[in-house]
Order: sequence, then C-alpha cells, then structure tokens
Amino acid sequence: MSEHRPPDGTQGAADPVQAAESAGGQPLGCGRRHEQGSRGNCVTGVAPAGESTSLARLQFSLVLCSCLCPAHVDRPGGLPVTSAARPSAPKPGPPPRGERWFQPRRSGFGWEQEGLDHVRELMPQVEPHRAWATFQFTGASGRVNECDLLIAVPGGLYLLELKGHPGRVVNHGDTWQFHDKRVRTLKNPLHLTDLKAKELKEQLTRAARALSEDPRQVPFIKPAVFLHDPDLVSELDEFQRTAVYGRNDGASGLPGIWDGLLGLPPERESRRVTPRTGLLLEKLMKHIGVSHSMAHLRFGSDWRLEPRALDAGPGWEDRLATRDDGLVKESGRVRIYLAGQAASTQQRDAVDRAARREYQVLQGINHRGIVQAVQIREHAGGPVI
Repeated sequence: MSEHRPPDGTQGAADPVQAAESAGGQPLGCGRRHEQGSRGNCVTGVAPAGESTSLARLQFSLVLCSCLCPAHVDRPGGLPVTSAARPSAPKPGPPPRGERWFQPRRSGFGWEQEGLDHVRELMPQVEPHRAWATFQFTGASGRVNECDLLIAVPGGLYLLELKGHPGRVVNHGDTWQFHDKRVRTLKNPLHLTDLKAKELKEQLTRAARALSEDPRQVPFIKPAVFLHDPDLVSELDEFQRTAVYGRNDGASGLPGIWDGLLGLPPERESRRVTPRTGLLLEKLMKHIGVSHSMAHLRFGSDWRLEPRALDAGPGWEDRLATRDDGLVKESGRVRIYLAGQAASTQQRDAVDRAARREYQVLQGINHRGIVQAVQIREHAGGPVI
C-alpha cells in the first residue's frame, strides 16, 4: 500500500488514521481501527481535530484497509453507509396500463388477423383509444351479429368490416368483383355493416339506461369497410368508394385506414370521444355480453352454420350450413326469421306464421331455380327453414 503524500511532495505520516486520532481527530465511517495486511476492502476516514463531521465540510484522509468490516459489507466499493448517504425508498411507478385492445383469442382466419394487427400497430396506447375485435352480440331484433372490429378514437366510434381479398376490385352497381387467380364476387359489405352498427348502438343505449347512465353519451357508430390486402388495387367507382379504406402503407388508391379515417379529428367538437366516453363504452360492452360463443351456429343437433351471414334483410338472414353425421355429408342454405328480443307476443306469432307459410308454399316444388325447403325448426334467433 502506498503512503499518503501531501501535495507539496513532502513525506506524509505513515498512518493518517493514527496521526489524526493522536491529534484528537474524530473517526469517521465505522469508527473501528484497522490494521494493514489483513483481508478486506473497506475505506475508513478520519476528520482532523476541531473540524465538524458534517459531510459538507469534512476534509479527511482515506486509508485503504484490509479488513472485512461488517459496517461496509452492504456498500459496493467499501464506503460506509451513513444516515446521510442511505438511499431513499424507491418512488412508486405509474399504475399498470389498462387493456385497450379486447380480443380474447386470435381470429381463425389468418388474413383477417393480419388486417387487425395492422390497425392495432397504428392505434396509440392512450386514452380514449379502445378496440374490440372479432366479437358477436345479439341485437334487439334477435339477430346474432358477427363483428370484425369496433374501435373508439378521438374522432368517433367506428365499426369496421375487414376484407382481405387480393387482386383488382371493380364494381357493377353494388356488386364487387375481386380479380386475381379467380374471381370472387360479393355485395358491397357496407350495407350489412351499417345494419350491425345501428343494432349495436341500440343495444349500447339500452345498456346505458339499465345502468343509470345518460344514453346521450353513447356515440353514434359509423360503419366502414377496410380492404387490407397489401397488393390490392381499387377500381371502385365514386359511389362504391364511400366509407371504403385501404392499408395505411398501401398503394390501393383508397384512403388509408388511419390517415384517412381513424386518425382524423371529430367533425364537430361535440362528437369527440373523451376518456370518460371510452370508459363508459368498456362498461356497456361488458353489460350487453359481447362474446365469442358459437352456440348460434348450431341448428338442430347436426347442422353447423357458417359464422358470416350470406345475405340479410329486414327481419331475416341467410347462412350456409353443413351437416356431417358420419354417414352422410351435405350442405344447404338456412333462413332465420328474426322474431326479436323485444317483440310482443303478436309480433312473434306473425313471424312464426310467415315462416310456416313460406315452408308450406315451397313443399312439392321441384325447380332448379328454387331452393327446396326440407326442414323447419326453432333457433335462438327465431324459426328457421
């Protein structure tokens, strides 16, 4: 160990601790005497005589000593822990961030999940942003509605229908055709999405009343269609392009889903979705019972319905169905007559009569342009043919 040398280069005391103590100095640190040559890493300081032990005024000599001092073992580097140097308790961090993207399980369709992920990556994790993906709810009409994405942003509340068809999309009236390796044809999905949005708004308003909340605080739900294939090229005319959006990073010719819709400010300040509105929506969505249940996709004991409606109109919807009992496999088209949750006894009876009448009229008709009615049964939504 090297000796202590003053700045002027003169020979210093061989033991500064001993010298300071003999001159009436006050030991610092652990206050114990340490002899050189033993094992350890602690540092001991001594204040010269007459000096205050205040840390702000101390001028002390240090000696590297070689004992494992118990007062120093918890201090990295060997310096003693004094009351003035003791670290304060850590400050509590921010509260854990609440969930903003509600999707209990990933979509069973890879193309659909890819579109959902695109929106999720663009959505800021701050109030009032919230989103509910791949859920279903039962409307007041009794219709079971399958929804792709409901998203709350400062500019409003939107119900998005996702389509991942590739290729070039053109339209003939409200019929869309996607030209790729094969041609896919479908009706403009905005009309059915608008119907779902209205039924969802109605259910949320009913839930607000049931929970003693102001129903006027439930935002208007705007429908929109999101064509999210990265290589899509849109040739839709100006009428069919209404409320249709493409990827934010795409070259489809459509407005970007975020820059052209979800990221825009509200049309009027009175329609702004606030943090309080976001919390209210979360509460109401739980109350109306949005879920991923597939019970409505069963018809009888052996028929399985497709999750997406094939066609729909006032008071009815059609779905494709398949039956496989191990002996025979067949497919068909199921029409559900929507009696409605809030319907009176007279209204339900009228729906039942309409279903029976259509079933009876179709009996005995055998024509390739008319589907043949083979069964009539009850379903959660109403009578089914």
